[in-house]
Amino acid sequence: MGNFNTLYNIKIPDKSIDLLGIFCNYIWLLKIIKNDIGGWLTVNNTMRYKGYVGSVEISENDAVFYGKVLGIRSLISYEGANATELIADFHGAVDDYLAMCKEDGVAPEKAYKGSFNVRITPQLHEKLAICAQNQGISLNKLIEKALQAYQPINAVS
Repeated sequence: MGNFNTLYNIKIPDKSIDLLGIFCNYIWLLKIIKNDIGGWLTVNNTMRYKGYVGSVEISENDAVFYGKVLGIRSLISYEGANATELIADFHGAVDDYLAMCKEDGVAPEKAYKGSFNVRITPQLHEKLAICAQNQGISLNKLIEKALQAYQPINAVS
């Protein structure tokens, strides 16, 4: 087996940062997904805590991981120099947000409540409504069934 840099044909800048060490230290971010074509390497770029989903990003220039809570209007951000710090800061940021909401007597925002607006052409709207009526189901149920059958979303954990 060759050198990591040679195998993946990447150039690591001449810096005092051990990028290969960082990569190995955060291997927990990576998943191998098997499909018909073979194995695909993808990054698990989200984490979950108390019903909130947070992004996982990396700044190569600053050698830091960072992210924000997804699906809500409030900006809840966090960062860490390593995986442990990132997770701890994410948990702390969510806990701080929930405590602030409780202190202010405000209900915390919840992401992904189960409803969203979709803008489509009137022609497609008509076809879908007729299709739903012919099946004896609501338009919402028809769209839900179509989205559940959509294969790429089945790969998301």
